[in-house]
Amino acid sequence: MLNTQRRNIMKKQSFGSIGIYCIGILAVNCCMLFATGNIKKEGSKSKPSFRITNQIPGWQEVKNTYTKFDAEGLYDIIDGGADLYLEYGLVKGEYQRLEHTNKAQCDIFSEEYSSAQKAKELFLFKKESIAPPIAFPHIKDAFVVGEEIIGGMVLYLCKGRYYFEVTLSGYNSISSLKKVSDDFLNLLISKFD
Repeated sequence: MLNTQRRNIMKKQSFGSIGIYCIGILAVNCCMLFATGNIKKEGSKSKPSFRITNQIPGWQEVKNTYTKFDAEGLYDIIDGGADLYLEYGLVKGEYQRLEHTNKAQCDIFSEEYSSAQKAKELFLFKKESIAPPIAFPHIKDAFVVGEEIIGGMVLYLCKGRYYFEVTLSGYNSISSLKKVSDDFLNLLISKFD
């Protein structure tokens, strides 16, 4: 009988020790998850998703074109020039191609940079390299400029630490491009809200 009581006491003590040990492990794991950002802290905002599927009438994502990439992965997506973006602090990004029912195309690079300052510096570099830039003065809460190219336009957009290049092609008039440009710019900016 004494041995049975002793075993029961030892079992209780060992279960108590195991319980304390488990609580300790749980506390350490929770601290590690918060430190690595794997748990969303209350009040923090997650990165917006800039993927566009069918939010603009007539435009659909071309199958198998949506790609997420890290800084080094940009070399696999663009043919030359990746060094420039890495120099400005590219962290990660997304690429996708859309096609309109009229066969016009849109290529979108949505990129996150190490800071808002770095993204703005890249935007200003791009703005200085185009002539003449097309202004979008009605867009107030982001830096935006456009560049006319043969059959289309390239839009450069910067907001916070995010930078975008939107290439619209398959157009023959600047007036039709302005409306489409506004649609894409407004949709991308709205994704921050």
